[in-house]
Parts: sequence; structure tokens; C-alpha cells
Amino acid sequence: MKAQHTLEPWRWNGAHNVTVASGSATIACSDGTLPHETYTRPDTERIANARLIDAAPELFEALERLLAWADMQRDSMAYESARREIGQARVAIAKATGKQ
Repeated sequence: MKAQHTLEPWRWNGAHNVTVASGSATIACSDGTLPHETYTRPDTERIANARLIDAAPELFEALERLLAWADMQRDSMAYESARREIGQARVAIAKATGKQ
């Protein structure tokens, strides 16, 4: 699958932005608010959110590779025992790519 997100390394700058090689990105929250509207959240929560956003491209690629491996294991007991988790992973990929 061809990635539609920014491929450059994402780096949390320690403040409130995620930086990519081409500049700084402002990330909106899922409820539509902007980061400056969420400053009332505890610092620990905002830092955890920034770290998760920073890791998102690597997590996405790792999950895609894991699903590709799982597809090669379809006839195994391991696949059957992880069927629910594999389905959840596919839903997460669909959500991240706008296909859900």
C-alpha cells in the first residue's frame, strides 16, 4: 500500500508540535480542537500524545508488516488463535488510511 502520510521522520520537538524535515506540523485532535485549545490537559497527557504521534509512522509500518506475515500464516493454529486481534489490526489500518 502506498503511504499517503508524510514519509519524512517525525520528531516531537519537546513542546507542542511534531516536526518533519519540511517544517512543523500542527496536529488537530480527533474532536476537532487544535492543540492550543487543549493546553488545559495535564502536561503528562500532552507529552504522551506527542510521543504517540511521533511514533505513529513506525507503528503503522510495523503493523502492516505484521499483517503481511499473518496473511502467510492463515492455515496455522497461531492465526486462528489471533483472529480477533488480526481483525482489530485491519480495522486500525483502515481507519488510518481513511478506508473505514
